[in-house]
Amino acid sequence: MGSVTAMTVFFPLDTARLRLQVDEKRKSKTTHMVLLEIIKEEGLLAPYRGWFPVISSLCCSNFVYFYTFNSLKALWVKGQHSTTGKDLVVGF
Repeated sequence: MGSVTAMTVFFPLDTARLRLQVDEKRKSKTTHMVLLEIIKEEGLLAPYRGWFPVISSLCCSNFVYFYTFNSLKALWVKGQHSTTGKDLVVGF
């Protein structure tokens, strides 16, 4: 949930960055001004265009990482007491 929240909050900033990189007509201004231009030209939801595929990918990858970590940790520990060092080795 933390990753989804962070991506949702900062997604408009990523949109502004991408538009500045791709659109040669757009002048480099403050982030606030770029976002206001995007909203004025394309609508209120324009800064979030493409949000759903990014969030879907993020959720899938986080699920795979979490499941893989816990599976490897279970194999590594095998009934022994889990320590922070072992968790770090498995996480690495």
